[in-house]
Amino acid sequence: MKLVYEGNWHTYEEWGGVRIFEDEHGEFWQQDGGYSVMDCGNDPDWDDPYKVSYVTALNVIDEWDTIEKENREYWEDHGW
Repeated sequence: MKLVYEGNWHTYEEWGGVRIFEDEHGEFWQQDGGYSVMDCGNDPDWDDPYKVSYVTALNVIDEWDTIEKENREYWEDHGW
């Protein structure tokens, strides 16, 4: 499988991410990850990938592009 998309957001204490893979048959797989310092420290915890449709993969990518943009703007607005 090849990674075709990866997105993430973060705060001081939490992180969340998503990966979209495409396999050799042209099928798409999503993997969700994240962590909280209250939960498991600083190492991301990734779930097992699960198959998603092409449309779902595109929607996830659009959603995460928005999430990343809002996260980036938040940190820029606060001088980071």
